[in-house]
Amino acid sequence: MLPTFQSYNKYCSALVQDIEREGVNIRCISEWTATLPLISIIRNVGLPQIMHLHWIETYTIKKSWWRSAIASTIFLLELLLLKMLGVKILWTIHDDINVDGHFITLDVVVRRLAAKLADSLIVHTYVAREKVTQLYRLSAAVGRKIKVVPHGHFIEQYPNNISRRDAREKLGLDRDLFVIGMIGYVRPYKGIHDLIYAFRRLEGDRLRLLIAGQPMDNSFGDAVKETARTDERIHLYLKFLPDEEIQEFLNSVDVVVFPYSRSLTSGSLILAMSFAKAVIAADLPMIREVVPDEGRLLYAADEPAALVRALTDIQTKNVASMGQENLKRIRRFDWRSSAKATVGIYREVTDAHAA
Repeated sequence: MLPTFQSYNKYCSALVQDIEREGVNIRCISEWTATLPLISIIRNVGLPQIMHLHWIETYTIKKSWWRSAIASTIFLLELLLLKMLGVKILWTIHDDINVDGHFITLDVVVRRLAAKLADSLIVHTYVAREKVTQLYRLSAAVGRKIKVVPHGHFIEQYPNNISRRDAREKLGLDRDLFVIGMIGYVRPYKGIHDLIYAFRRLEGDRLRLLIAGQPMDNSFGDAVKETARTDERIHLYLKFLPDEEIQEFLNSVDVVVFPYSRSLTSGSLILAMSFAKAVIAADLPMIREVVPDEGRLLYAADEPAALVRALTDIQTKNVASMGQENLKRIRRFDWRSSAKATVGIYREVTDAHAA
């Protein structure tokens, strides 16, 4: 399974733990050579029955278009060679395009070809299956290879033993504040500037906005700081959050906002629901499928004032009750079920190969 980034990504570590409980011998890879990433791994660990891919843009998208084209060509040739050697290819599609939106035309072409080469594909929602089928212009035969396996929750993956009062005390927040939060990697498509602009239009000294996460680069982090500079009610934590600080942040906020312009899957959304948080989000199909009506407040992403209204309206809601509805929903998505479904796909592709 690669790349897994298990040192800071709970998704793969949680999934792998339960896959291994199903009796599968799985090797997680987060290091490789730059030139031949897949083949170099095979040279080091041997030829597996299955290569389970995740974020393929790690191998295909580089700083320039030409370097990306070369890396993408090598990647596709490596997939073809592995298939010729009898390795089955499984790809979990977390994003319809690379998260930073670089060289989109090239990226979509590569993803379409990778989908055709793969023996099976996994997405986390039915909306995602429909979207990638359309975006990658997949044939009916390729579309039938796409399986829906829900993203597991993070209820047991992070510490969650600090009270709201103690969490706020650690962050220097008064008990009676209404605190709006945003958590996750800080990237342009997530609408962070839109959120800051909307929050700045709100009146009230008892409001706070907390934004926590690692920026994509220093320049974007600096731009976020500049946008927030004139409003002292906005608190920025632009860094990678250790596990302990995640619970401090999430247990301090009343609601978590997801002003994304696009999203196929959101681990941050699953995380917020796992901490029983009410959700404000742009009205995207993925949000509607994952978050229950009772736990969300949606707004029209193409209407400039809609986010301001949502941030205002949420202050009149029973956000604690909304959060409990989200926790109730997300409990259904346990890792054991996801692992069993994934192992079922492993067996399906290997049994088909044996047949």
